[in-house]
Amino acid sequence: MQVALVAPPLDKLRPVLDRLRNVRRGASGTSSGMCPVDFEMDSRGYMALSVRSDVVSAKSFFKGLKSAGLAQEGSQTVSSTATVDSRILCRTLHALGVELQTVLVGITPGVALMLYCVLASGMGNVTVLLSHVSTGGDDADQDRRVGSAAAAAAV
Repeated sequence: MQVALVAPPLDKLRPVLDRLRNVRRGASGTSSGMCPVDFEMDSRGYMALSVRSDVVSAKSFFKGLKSAGLAQEGSQTVSSTATVDSRILCRTLHALGVELQTVLVGITPGVALMLYCVLASGMGNVTVLLSHVSTGGDDADQDRRVGSAAAAAAV
């Protein structure tokens, strides 16, 4: 995992995700199908959520979040992005409507968004991995990067 932060309170995060999802669905004119949301996070405690369509682009920011301590002290700022299906993320957050002590959000670039939830009253924890989704252009970009890396390695 490249970046992990303590998530904002779920009562603040859920409505933001719901609104972004509704903006994306309304702009695309469809209520079915995948609704990707992009997560950007860095080790300084910054998290941005965004959606895009042909018609609209919307972004919400959370600042001052606590780092989960994966970065070494004195190291450079590390940032990472992930794109997940907001329908699945929203369902997951609504299912986690129980009393939570802490929620950590982590990103493994190009692989997954991780939610690590510590339940209140010492009841244990729940880890949810949401798979990274491709939004069309990502595959071509990934193929180009792999091709460039292979060409550089061959030289």
